[in-house]
Amino acid sequence: MPKKQKPFFVRIVILSTVTAIVWVGSTIYKTVSKKEEPNIPVQILEPLTPTLDKKVLDELENRVFLEESTIPETRVEVGVQAATPKPVETIAPEETPVATESGEEAGEEI
Repeated sequence: MPKKQKPFFVRIVILSTVTAIVWVGSTIYKTVSKKEEPNIPVQILEPLTPTLDKKVLDELENRVFLEESTIPETRVEVGVQAATPKPVETIAPEETPVATESGEEAGEEI
């Protein structure tokens, strides 16, 4: 006996039900696991006053201004030592034997 397939609308109803259950479950999880808001000090929450302190601004004008040429160059070394070159040993090339047709070394006679 061949097995009958479920009608299309039954599949849609099942998928919609599963979607609704997952949606409600995720919303409940978000609500339960919600973190508390941090306690911020009142000093930080106070609004800023938009007034400038004119006394401080006047003092800025009276400060000494140094030009680039009057400031000496400063170097900061961070403890990294410069690499010192090491002498490299050179190996003299050796004479390589040359193969002959007979398989004997060159220079030898039979």
